[in-house]
Amino acid sequence: MRYRGQLVLRRSICPSSYIFTIFVTGGPHFPYRKIDNTVSIHQANYQKSARIDVHCPYREQSILFSSIEMQRALLLIALVATSFAHCSLWHPSTFDCDRANGNSDANSQPLQDYTFSQWWWHGNLACPPAEGQTFKLPANGRAVVEISSNKAFTSTENGGYRGMNQPNTPVPWTGNDWSNIHAVNREDVAGCAFGIAYKSVARNVVPEDFVIFSVVHDCIARQNQTFSIPNLPACPNGKCMCAWFWIHKSIGGTDQMYMTPFVCTVTNVRSDATAVDVARAQAPRKCYDPTTCTMGPRNPMYWKNDRGMQKQQTEIVSLTYTDNMPEQGGRAPTYSTLYGWKEGAQKDIFVNTNPNNYTPRTPPTENKCTDRQANPNGYGSRLSSDSTNNLLIDGGASIFSPNCKYVAFLEYASGSLMVVNRTDNNALWFGATQERNIRPYTLKVLGDGQVNTYDAAGKVQWSTLMTKGKGQGPYRLDITNGGQLVLTDALQQNRWENYFFRMEQKTLKNPVTIDPTCSRITVSKLLVAVAPYKFAPESGTSGHGPKLQLAVLATLAFDVFFLLLSYCEIIDTDKSSLSGPKNILQSPIEMQRALVLLVLVAAALAHCSFWHPSTFDCDRANGNSDRNSQPLQDYPFSQWWWHGNMDCPPAEGAVFKLPANGKAVVEISSNKAFTSKENGGYRGMNQPNTPVPWTGNAWSNIHAVKREDVAGCAFGIAYKSDPKQVKPEDFVIFSVVHDCIARQNQTFSIPNLPACPNGKCMCSWFWIHKSIGGTDQMYMTPFVCSVTNVRSDAKAVDVAHAQAPRKCYDPTTCTMGPRNPMYWKNERPNMPEDGHRAPTYSILYGWKEGAQKDIFVNTNPNNYTARAAPAEKKCTDSQLNPQSFGSRISSDKPATFLVDGGAKLVSPNCKYEAFLEYNTGSLMVINKTDNNCLWFGGAQQRGLRPYTLKVLSDGQVNNYDSAGKVQWSTSMTQGLGKGPYRLDLTNGGQLVLTDATQQHRWENFFFDDRENQFLSTSADPAVWRRRP
Repeated sequence: MRYRGQLVLRRSICPSSYIFTIFVTGGPHFPYRKIDNTVSIHQANYQKSARIDVHCPYREQSILFSSIEMQRALLLIALVATSFAHCSLWHPSTFDCDRANGNSDANSQPLQDYTFSQWWWHGNLACPPAEGQTFKLPANGRAVVEISSNKAFTSTENGGYRGMNQPNTPVPWTGNDWSNIHAVNREDVAGCAFGIAYKSVARNVVPEDFVIFSVVHDCIARQNQTFSIPNLPACPNGKCMCAWFWIHKSIGGTDQMYMTPFVCTVTNVRSDATAVDVARAQAPRKCYDPTTCTMGPRNPMYWKNDRGMQKQQTEIVSLTYTDNMPEQGGRAPTYSTLYGWKEGAQKDIFVNTNPNNYTPRTPPTENKCTDRQANPNGYGSRLSSDSTNNLLIDGGASIFSPNCKYVAFLEYASGSLMVVNRTDNNALWFGATQERNIRPYTLKVLGDGQVNTYDAAGKVQWSTLMTKGKGQGPYRLDITNGGQLVLTDALQQNRWENYFFRMEQKTLKNPVTIDPTCSRITVSKLLVAVAPYKFAPESGTSGHGPKLQLAVLATLAFDVFFLLLSYCEIIDTDKSSLSGPKNILQSPIEMQRALVLLVLVAAALAHCSFWHPSTFDCDRANGNSDRNSQPLQDYPFSQWWWHGNMDCPPAEGAVFKLPANGKAVVEISSNKAFTSKENGGYRGMNQPNTPVPWTGNAWSNIHAVKREDVAGCAFGIAYKSDPKQVKPEDFVIFSVVHDCIARQNQTFSIPNLPACPNGKCMCSWFWIHKSIGGTDQMYMTPFVCSVTNVRSDAKAVDVAHAQAPRKCYDPTTCTMGPRNPMYWKNERPNMPEDGHRAPTYSILYGWKEGAQKDIFVNTNPNNYTARAAPAEKKCTDSQLNPQSFGSRISSDKPATFLVDGGAKLVSPNCKYEAFLEYNTGSLMVINKTDNNCLWFGGAQQRGLRPYTLKVLSDGQVNNYDSAGKVQWSTSMTQGLGKGPYRLDLTNGGQLVLTDATQQHRWENFFFDDRENQFLSTSADPAVWRRRP
């Protein structure tokens, strides 16, 4: 009897392994699973005229076969590759503990967040290639390698069975399957490299032994990759240790490093070949300005792994290894021109071509900003470890770029090291201290290469990473004409530079562009060329650089003490009263007037507060105060709650009036000085109304460079007259303005509030800006309030049922009614969002514009009685869901759970699926139409299978490993609402957790940030209009 079937191969992007699914027409459903690098069949009871559908991460393909051909089909299935996002070099010379597996992806797995013993040598040190298997490197020639996500998709010579599916660069790139190598866009390809260690015994190799000898910027962009080989010398005993290295750009996915070691030998060796200068090899450093790049022999870039110790034969090496790259997560170092890597063969790595001079030399003369208007104190552009000019103090001296466009300083009271563009007043970068308000803060360049910020107690609050002991002193820290702090040693080599908040990776270093011309010049020649260079003044500045008016100063992050010490020549902002600038050094009377003006200068407009005599304020007497506008993230409860002002109440009788069913107008500012006199100000509001146009306006620096980035603010009320009795859950939000902060004069609509106890309530202004506008920050300004115009039909606020808001991408799922403020990024938060995904007072979190009329006991729309869940909807297309998987798992149905490599959830419209990724345990959500990964919840540890995802009766969703340890879970859902709970995969491709009262408790976010479609100027969703 002959049986017929169909083998369907479909590519999947997100998972690094996958589930094979078999469907037999007229018979049972049974899974094909990849288990321990094998394929097994369950319930193999084939029926006549059966069709088998197999889903796997390759391009779609159909094969009809008979029962006799079954073994051949299964062999094909076993050879299917894993995710294209993870890659490796494949060759018989590689070290490989999974060599026998023709479908192996072991060497293509990324190596981030591992101990040294796990990531070094890719954990394959005990699995060398067969004797005689070496990769040949033709000196002064080219070597072609094969790169793939899985061994199966390489040539037969390299252990493959399927052959390469993308040997050349795909054209067009966009939408091509191959483009998922963490590079959806062509320009996001990051570069890969070859390194060599001149030791013939692998166990004797340490990380510093490797020297990068060839780089391809445009890699990975094809499977057949050519590397140019420099004039390498012969290997000892005819054998060297080599490795392939790759780090993809952070904009393409998670932070991941790759290393594939292999045995190599150099052929065609020439008589003039000299040794690689491994003794002087050093770690690369970022060099945004190509003229500052340190070239010569350099080690590979080891990044995003834990420190550990290497076993060398039977002894443990005394050295403890760490990463050699200081970059933070999300800012991956790359084999690109941004890190000084030239395209092709690295010809400057030899003892006779190394361009670096290792003799300390006198640094170039310090260039200064000579414009007395811009730099009246004559501050320089440099701090040095061997000079008295080697420190900054918060509120004290600053350093100016020679072209007068940029300034660096320690921000007063916070101690943050700031770099500011004086033209548009934007912060290009800052190095934040761990703790604020421990002033004075002092920044020093030390003799060992470290740059530290100390607090008043001498504790280091910020420092440069991996600069201590690098190079030779003395060291200097310069602010360049590009607005960057660069640390250079006495060898004139770049040891550190700050990054830019606007990522260099996204704006510079396209992999297909040629190397910068200057990257081919030696360091010594650069010094000769740059030393005599003088910077020309800007046009229109009379030869003195740009002028700085007081109005511009007001928008910079300069506090009053910095201004007093830094500026002695200013221009009054009242242009009608002055015909030109007045130098305050000319007259004691003018100096007094100038000092008064300086006292009124505000701090950064990016930090804001509500200002009124009714606020709690421990800096009330200071007319130039910005205390209440300081953000409150990363504080213990005692410091952020009540903004730390609990013991500083307003004067008796100072109350903010809230007219029930009316409107209240408040003043918002970064500094009290820029409010009306009634609110303690002296200068008046400088932006009472929304600026038009928004772009480029000074006011647009409130964490909202673009108009659509405004995020929303809110008013909350607690019906208690004693502030010390108020707890976070006592506040209920009663008014929201989506389009806030966009103006200083802000109107809030007031609902039908009842009267306050004893004629007095506690209120607060709340604001969280979008994460895309800067760091994660929460703001809270408490004040005493009273409700006026109270109506007889006013009902109590239903504070007993108030709950924390939750994100609701689908407006129909939003839980409305009385809700507490959003407390985030502090001790005792009520919002589960990760860093850089700030919750906002916006439509995305179910906040209606204006008065919140559903917060009262008679208008609360929520039913707190447990009710039957709506019937589960399923994908009924047998082609797309052959095993009839559902769309839901529930806490009251023990049989509904997910196991990695097993069942999955399929959305009712058949477009999306959710599953536990095999072996990694990550909870994945995939768009089946284009195979894109919408979201995943990563397990803390991989390889501890089987993993099991369950919805618990207390509202928690946990992913357990084989030992029962929780590897991932939903945040802040335990005990929230009433059970039973259900987790649904919606028709929008989102996992949503709902309780028995049918209230929304959790949902995943989207990697593509589609939530940002809800703009502050958008109207409330129509579905909400039927609600109170």
